[in-house]
Amino acid sequence: MVARGLGNADDVRGPGAADAEGCDRLAVVQSLHHAVASLQVQPVRVHRHEISCPLQYRHASIGVRSKCRQGLVYSQILNKWHNLYLQDMDLRHLRYFVAVAEELSFSRAAQRLHMAQPPLSVQIRALEEELGASLFERTSRRIYLTQAGRAFLVVARDVLERANTARTQARKAAEGIIGELVLGYTASSMFNVVLPRAIRLFQHRHPEAILSYREMGSNAQIDALERRQIDLGLLRRPEIPIPAEIRIEPWYVSPLIVALPADHPLARQSVLSVADLKAERFIAYPRDAGIGLYWRVIALCRASGFSPHIEREVQESASIVSLVAAGAGVSIVPSDFSCIQLPGVAYRELKDELASSTLYMAFRLENQDLPLQNFVRLLRDLTAAMP
Repeated sequence: MVARGLGNADDVRGPGAADAEGCDRLAVVQSLHHAVASLQVQPVRVHRHEISCPLQYRHASIGVRSKCRQGLVYSQILNKWHNLYLQDMDLRHLRYFVAVAEELSFSRAAQRLHMAQPPLSVQIRALEEELGASLFERTSRRIYLTQAGRAFLVVARDVLERANTARTQARKAAEGIIGELVLGYTASSMFNVVLPRAIRLFQHRHPEAILSYREMGSNAQIDALERRQIDLGLLRRPEIPIPAEIRIEPWYVSPLIVALPADHPLARQSVLSVADLKAERFIAYPRDAGIGLYWRVIALCRASGFSPHIEREVQESASIVSLVAAGAGVSIVPSDFSCIQLPGVAYRELKDELASSTLYMAFRLENQDLPLQNFVRLLRDLTAAMP
């Protein structure tokens, strides 16, 4: 008997890629704070006659000593007041400054930036006024970085690098290239032939994405979805009401088969009916495991006119098959279990029309994250392609 895949449902489409430029200001504020703190400059005692910078800089706790023209100038580059000026500073100013600092020439920097020299000079002057410090010492022939300029260059390069990283990561996240997808699954669903292929393909197509796994019962997965502890549930039909904000859809139907000792008289037949198992002792998943198979077996047996004698309830799938091999009883399991090949175990098809079990996927309707959508689409496509 061949497992049956369900057709594609409507695809879940996410929003378009977000404009990653919005991360620039956050990168400037957070990264400049971090970079300035990492300079580890020592506090210095500042005398009033040595100061040539704005008053608010004078009362700060971190100073960078700078020789400039005829006297000592203490330019203040401080993390504790960075919010005072960063609201008006953007990455453009930092790029202008870095270009001039690396070229040590306004004309060459202007060519590199594809802009005219006068506006560039104006922007650098504005930056110096905003910082309250001279970043360049200008002569008739060339320019030099001041001590403050050298300190600020370290900061500016770090900010630009972090901003570029933030922009790249934001774009990758918007395109579903990176991100984390937390999968909840029942123990029996991992024997499904589609799921391992889907995981392998997803990781191949999205190598920077992170897949996390949590084994839990069907009921527990619904609760975990509500609490946003998992992104996607792979489960049997849960025994609790499904909240309106959670979508649950069937994606794979697996025939149920019987696992019995290889030397059992019924093993001589190629196909059995559930009624043939009336006198047998059953090994099943625990009724309170929330997996869904326990009550499915009970319903099948009752439809065949008897209540099964549950000899043992076992949590682990491999343990069920091992107990069958030991002659402890028989078990009705999904056909995917036949991949567990142990000596002394025989698998036989069941001809009963209702002898099947459906796997479902469940996710929050509001979750538009692309890693989730990509994985859901992959599951649907692989299932639809099955013979």
